[in-house]
Amino acid sequence: MKSIILASKSKVRKKILDENKIECTVEPSNLDEDEVKKSLINQGATPELISKNLAELKANKVSQKKLGEIVLGADSVIDLEGKLISKPSNRLEAMKILALLNGRSHFLISSVCISLDGKMIWNYTERAEMTMKKFTQKISMLAVVLMAAGCSVKQIVPDAIVYAPMDCANKVSIERFIQDQYKEEDDPRVKRHYKKVMWDLRTECGAIQ
Repeated sequence: MKSIILASKSKVRKKILDENKIECTVEPSNLDEDEVKKSLINQGATPELISKNLAELKANKVSQKKLGEIVLGADSVIDLEGKLISKPSNRLEAMKILALLNGRSHFLISSVCISLDGKMIWNYTERAEMTMKKFTQKISMLAVVLMAAGCSVKQIVPDAIVYAPMDCANKVSIERFIQDQYKEEDDPRVKRHYKKVMWDLRTECGAIQ
């Protein structure tokens, strides 16, 4: 299989490729995702369309500088009743999302895109429906109090709840974040979700030589 370029500095995505024996080098796109999301939301784009667009923009941006190379872009978002839930940038935002998703079903949407010479040549999007664990009323109320008072989360909430895993970009890793927060019976769905995405990716990369 030909080596590819990963247009992301996510350690989790690099690990996923390594575990699936897809050789890659890392070349972050440094795309301003917040600006892209804001623009697309203003245009009425769905979370799925936003995920697809971000994956393509990341791949194309790097591909324009790496002619003749296969470039992979990827993006994951959460869709709660049609509303985009973005990756939290700090642990307080992670607590707000936990309170919002508490005991509710929603979708994890993952998109991947392969670009060559600055243009998309393949893409794929997969959705996994999941239900977050139901936290106790005590923890939910505590989160609200913390947010209202601006207190230090670290001082009050147990580490196991507060410390959603952070990646190298100082963002909470959606991939690891969801693994910690969902019911055991949902795990097979998440595994099938990533397995399907990676199977299609490996098949496509293997066909491009």
